[in-house]
Amino acid sequence: MFGENDSYLEISIDTIPINVAVYRYEDGDFIFVDFNSMAEKTDNVSKDKLIGKHLTEVFPKAKEFGFFDVLLRVYKNGGTEELDLNFYEDERIKGWRKNRVSKLKNGNLIAFYNDLTVQKETEHQLQSLGYIVDNSNVEVYIFDINSFNFTYINKAAEKNIGYTLQEMKSMTPVDIKPQYNMQSFKKLMKHIIDGSEDSLMFETVHQRKDSSLYNSEIRIKVMSVDNKKQFVVFANDISKRKKAELQLQESEEQFRAIAENSSMGIFIYQDKIVYVNQALEDISEYSQKELFLMEPWENVQEEYIEKLKNISKRRLKGENFPQEYNDIKVVTKSGKNKIVRVSTQTIRYKSEYAGLGTVMDITDIVETKQQLKLLGQAVEQMDELVRITDKEGAITYVNEALVAHTGYMRTELIGEKINIFKSDKHDEKFYKNLWDTISSGNTFRDVFINKKKDKQLFYEEETITPIMNDNNEIQNFVATSHDITERVKMEIELNKLATIDSLTSIYNRHKISEELDIEIARANRYENEFSIIMLDIDHFKDVNDIYGHDIGDSVLIVLCEVISKLIRESDRFGRWGGEEFIIISPNIDSQSVVQFAHKIKDAISRHIFKDVEQITISAGVTSFHKDDTKESILKRVDKLLYKSKNDGRNKISFE
Repeated sequence: MFGENDSYLEISIDTIPINVAVYRYEDGDFIFVDFNSMAEKTDNVSKDKLIGKHLTEVFPKAKEFGFFDVLLRVYKNGGTEELDLNFYEDERIKGWRKNRVSKLKNGNLIAFYNDLTVQKETEHQLQSLGYIVDNSNVEVYIFDINSFNFTYINKAAEKNIGYTLQEMKSMTPVDIKPQYNMQSFKKLMKHIIDGSEDSLMFETVHQRKDSSLYNSEIRIKVMSVDNKKQFVVFANDISKRKKAELQLQESEEQFRAIAENSSMGIFIYQDKIVYVNQALEDISEYSQKELFLMEPWENVQEEYIEKLKNISKRRLKGENFPQEYNDIKVVTKSGKNKIVRVSTQTIRYKSEYAGLGTVMDITDIVETKQQLKLLGQAVEQMDELVRITDKEGAITYVNEALVAHTGYMRTELIGEKINIFKSDKHDEKFYKNLWDTISSGNTFRDVFINKKKDKQLFYEEETITPIMNDNNEIQNFVATSHDITERVKMEIELNKLATIDSLTSIYNRHKISEELDIEIARANRYENEFSIIMLDIDHFKDVNDIYGHDIGDSVLIVLCEVISKLIRESDRFGRWGGEEFIIISPNIDSQSVVQFAHKIKDAISRHIFKDVEQITISAGVTSFHKDDTKESILKRVDKLLYKSKNDGRNKISFE
């Protein structure tokens, strides 16, 4: 119980609804004096095993985490000091803690702390499921690591600070922090700039566009944003909390420490409410004066009233039944519906029994859970194929669309490596580029050829995004994709139609003309030599007239098949029109190309064409001359072709 000299409240620390520990300074260390039941549960330790023991014996890393130094400063200087949210890990505990220490009148120290481990883990879960920073209630600012100019602010920051993103891009942090100039701000940032600290946390004052000021608690980290290192600032408007702290300074020491260090609403009630803290005013939207006129169950939805009445009456009779938690729906002064978690304890207040209650607004938590559920359902209903892996590539989640599309059952995929879909159609360079990209924190996009359970191949346009934790370390990879197999097939077919002659399956006139342009450009740039053969079937009109066009088409097809077997891999073969063809032969001298043309001519004259007498061809052959254009080389080879025809056909003419 707190003594008469400390308070007019007769309150055991076990009734305090947050973690509490009391220490006494002795022989250069701090001795455990008291430890409440909530702290026992949080730290999974018995109070009986702590009382009388040294802090450094129970908590070996207390000095390393800075907690010991905070206790020592408060013991020597008095007042109250906070140890900001930090990650603790030793033989006793592991998780995120936030501490606040005050000195009591008897010289002992009282510490209040919150275990925020679950909250931090929830934040990571939200991030993995696509939590949108821009819609967060936390203010987010990003500014350049070199120029210090802002490059991004989210909606919450834009709303509170009053500037638009466009306006902020010409500003730096000192423009909204009147207590700093650029020199002092850079000095503040020194350790995070040189990399000796991962992040920076402090309280500051921000100045809005309308010149009004507000308190802000910020955390700054260096992150990779758009492939550049930038400062990312997470800021919380703590003006209301600061206001509550100021209003409660004149109240009793221990009770003030509880109220000021809690984001929960705190109230004391007898027949009416007789005490409320600022947090409860904020939650209810009623003033202290208005709340003092109310009974504890007012503004509670009807279904909860009788239960709360019963609990209140039993407390006022002095019954010390266990602390109860109730999640109830309330209506604020403005008519807004909220969900709050209420717990109560029986206490003595001015020598009479009273109820001490705490109220936590869990509306956002409930809505977040509903949002998570909704997001999960939405992902399951998406047509896109979704998969999540850990940082080692093991599958942790797949949606229904992916299961249906690939033919695998969900149980066959969870825990397997992502390469279960690998088709071996990509080389090692492709996968190395993929892992190099996403391992560096960047998003990778490309078309994959993957394999279903039944070995069927499919094309998917896939985006792989790394998900980071608070330490800017990769936690997961999220991949979304959709099947584009039909589109790819159509593109291949369209490309074929645009470049291939439909009858002979060799290049059409447009494509062979394009290839000639490429070869001329290469010859002019690198002084490469190449030659061109233009050939024509002798008396082909007679074939069509005598045997019909179907037989004529058959002759064209077979002739192309014969020639395709003779040309080199580097040669390009195309139909110039009707029964006229062009062969482009790079890196070949004049003598060799003439021999090559004779080889083709002789092969055609020897080949037996079904239903047709002997087929022969005539050809013109020429090599690329300096200063040749496409028009000049085509004109020359065409002239040589007609010379061969005029000389009796089945001939080769070269110039």
